[in-house]
Amino acid sequence: MKVARLDLNFAPGARRVSRLGIALLVAGALGTAAAAFKWETLHASRVESLARVEAQASRRLASAERPRPTQPDPRRVADERMSRQVAHSLMVPWSDLLEAVESVPSHDVALLAVEPTVSRQTLRITAEARDVRQMTACVAALQKSPRLVGVVLLSHQSQVQSPGMPVRFQVQATWGAAP
Repeated sequence: MKVARLDLNFAPGARRVSRLGIALLVAGALGTAAAAFKWETLHASRVESLARVEAQASRRLASAERPRPTQPDPRRVADERMSRQVAHSLMVPWSDLLEAVESVPSHDVALLAVEPTVSRQTLRITAEARDVRQMTACVAALQKSPRLVGVVLLSHQSQVQSPGMPVRFQVQATWGAAP
């Protein structure tokens, strides 16, 4: 006896793959591959053309006449000059200079002004002494200071209007190495 074939169908609405479906799938895959290849080719040619354009632009800029410099802004020049002056004044060895001036025995001498000239490394000291003897003692003490070089009495004047007739004087000195 022959047993009849049993056909069990668990998905009654499902269709089997047709040859037309397989053909369309292959055609779509080939089309996608062709589009990707075309895109890669166009991208490579775009990169090449951009490189050529940049090379031409750089050659053109190199061969072009350089623009003439414009006049600098006067305020900017003044600001830069002021900045340089401040930087130079910060380089003054203030502690050494003030120690040299303060080391002078000055019981009868009043210090009025200390003015450095950074570009020439000079120091101008204006002071007032009770008499000429105190003034010369102060100048001699400044000349003995190891931090100051070339100490010179520039001027002196008796203050007749002031009580006790003090002597106002100016001393100039150089700091650093001897000129």
